[in-house]
Amino acid sequence: MPSDTEALTALHQLQKSGKGNKRCSISERDKKILIVFVGILYLPLVYYFPIRSYTEDAEKLNTENVGLTAKLAELEARSARESEIKAETTNYEADTLAFGSKVPILLTG
Repeated sequence: MPSDTEALTALHQLQKSGKGNKRCSISERDKKILIVFVGILYLPLVYYFPIRSYTEDAEKLNTENVGLTAKLAELEARSARESEIKAETTNYEADTLAFGSKVPILLTG
């Protein structure tokens, strides 16, 4: 095992030669490869998070729309029969009044 003075001497020599303080540099080719790699990773993330949630919401709305369309058709059918039902109700009320006038008062009261 080297002594402390030998270790300090070796460290001093490394610092003088510039090998100890050398910064990590990335070549232009490596930078371009890194940019392409990040771009390739970015596309699935953009699809997975926001776009996927929007498509799920659209599917839910379409499913709900089918149910509401059936309900709308039922209500439109009832609305079309509204005047017919009102006329029947008026006839039933008139029939009830006519029948009530034929029944003696003692039985109604």
